[in-house]
Amino acid sequence: MQQFITDRKALAQRIRVARECRELTQTSLAKYLGVARQTYLDIETGKTEPKAGILLAIAQILRADYLFLLTGTAKPDQYTTDAAANKLHSLMGGKVEIDDIRMIVSFINDHKVPYLIVTQ
Repeated sequence: MQQFITDRKALAQRIRVARECRELTQTSLAKYLGVARQTYLDIETGKTEPKAGILLAIAQILRADYLFLLTGTAKPDQYTTDAAANKLHSLMGGKVEIDDIRMIVSFINDHKVPYLIVTQ
């Protein structure tokens, strides 16, 4: 049971750090989530574990990786820049030049907020 509590506390700490990086207050994040501030506070302090839907919403609002919040480990990028550009080019029916798409994908990759790895 102690391991479970440690994991919950680590999850809570990663959520808190991600919220602070986005410069959101507990009250504003609770409002975005549609929950009472105390409910959110219980999640952020590790008193309660968030349901999957709430954790997913937290990740989306904070623009954080869901799996990182949950496990503390960032998942590898699904596509390299070229592969992502080729996929987008295909999805857009070739209407945008591939070099323009590569430039956009490269810009997005360069400006990602780095994942924060919270250590105890």
